[in-house]
Amino acid sequence: MTTSLFNRIKPDQIADRLDGEYYAKELLENESKLNLFIQVTLENCVTNIRNAISDLTSNGSFEFLRGIQFNHTSGIPYVRTQNLMDGYIDFSDGIYVDLKCKDMVAKSLCETGDLIVCRKGKVGAASAVSADIHGAAISENVTRFRLDKSYDADFLATFLNSNHGRMRFLREATGVIQKWINNEKLRQIRVIRIDSSAEKYIGDKVRQAEKLRAWAKRLEVRLALLENKIPISKHVVREAKHSKATLSYLTENRLDARYYANKHLDLYAQFTDDFESLGTIFSKFKYGASIAANYVNTDGLPFIRGNALSPNRINKDDIVYLNRSLEDEGNNYCIEEDDILITRSGTVGVAAHVTSEYAKYWYGSFIIKCTLSNKLYLPAYVSWYLNSWVGQQQFRRLENGAVQLNINIEELSSIAIWKASQEFQNEIQQLLFEQISAVNLSKLLANTAKTLVEALIEGQLTEQQLIQAQQALEDGDNSLDQAILSKLSAEGYAIEGATPLFSDVDELYSLLEEAAQAEAEE
Repeated sequence: MTTSLFNRIKPDQIADRLDGEYYAKELLENESKLNLFIQVTLENCVTNIRNAISDLTSNGSFEFLRGIQFNHTSGIPYVRTQNLMDGYIDFSDGIYVDLKCKDMVAKSLCETGDLIVCRKGKVGAASAVSADIHGAAISENVTRFRLDKSYDADFLATFLNSNHGRMRFLREATGVIQKWINNEKLRQIRVIRIDSSAEKYIGDKVRQAEKLRAWAKRLEVRLALLENKIPISKHVVREAKHSKATLSYLTENRLDARYYANKHLDLYAQFTDDFESLGTIFSKFKYGASIAANYVNTDGLPFIRGNALSPNRINKDDIVYLNRSLEDEGNNYCIEEDDILITRSGTVGVAAHVTSEYAKYWYGSFIIKCTLSNKLYLPAYVSWYLNSWVGQQQFRRLENGAVQLNINIEELSSIAIWKASQEFQNEIQQLLFEQISAVNLSKLLANTAKTLVEALIEGQLTEQQLIQAQQALEDGDNSLDQAILSKLSAEGYAIEGATPLFSDVDELYSLLEEAAQAEAEE
């Protein structure tokens, strides 16, 4: 947000804050837009029970709370600021309150449908509490609101996460190095109210995103279980301070003890004729482009860095863009559909296959591009195998480096891959494609909800349109929903010439049906 050096305001705009940033033109304009709507404070959204608004300190003093014991395996999920995303809770790196300390956090436990908001760090980040995190505890930097049943927690969270909601939060936040907001101010943050059908229409988009995320996790579990089909036994080998390797295992270029750890020797001893090296199935390995980080906006050349790779997929949100003046230099650093990308430095061994939407993207020097020559292997299967425990343990053995771990092309080409049947590879490919689609569409749906709120506030979309679309959906007619979704793009709503956010709305409906069916069958 850019602000002017000076801003003239009216006397009736002066509040209890004297800092100039509070009266920035952009923030005041934002308030003017929001004031066109009915608004209520967060404090007035809660039910009439004790501790309806709560955080960790509601349980006692900081000295008392120091006695809480945590672990990384089991107990009461403990939601910290890093777990709170825009519209959902990511507990992949979560910690737990030990069950014997349950009484110490009892006053701030969450229930399904609560609203939680971050007060420090990710100021204003908000999420509804989903069923899978029911009963969680929250940190001192997160506040929980137990809402009255007339409020839609997902809609409120979407408003708070929107550009307009976040600007209001930043206006009320204080702090020079790190912004934060106290509980008293947080209670007085105002949220907009619209017709309940319109709120449900937007809130349902968030809930659909949650369904797809949950389904993607179930597919991930199925893919992990299929690793048991690889004809290798995962022996539990106790690592000693010393290990012995016969001369047949010794190589001339590796004398580090870790390379000859018992678990690695045990794995390599099991490779039979059912395996072959990557060097025999790839026609080419190529390091990526080493280019200075002078990135531009989305009009530039799309560039994939190592941090844009997750197991089996490329994260579109982490793509950066290069100046188009470099185009002639980078023709040798483009990827094609069905290539395999593998991180070679830092986090070594993350593999992803290239789908058609990323063809002709550039890739960076921390990545090795691999081109398949053997048509008996599906790219999705190769990616899955390299990310399996068998593939990853080979990466752990081969990686080396004092300051930063690396792997080179020669080492990479020696990795053994299982010659799986076409039937098995097809199963892996189908599950992977479904999982990737579910992840991608869940992100698009979360963005959809925010964009709809922002379009409503900016006057590009009417409340009546949302009401009619919701009523039509309840009558089994998705035509109005399709009409709204078709106008969405990464740039906003109804932007002329912009690429649609959803390339195939029918695919979205189909995946949502599959996710709902899978959930019902559990």
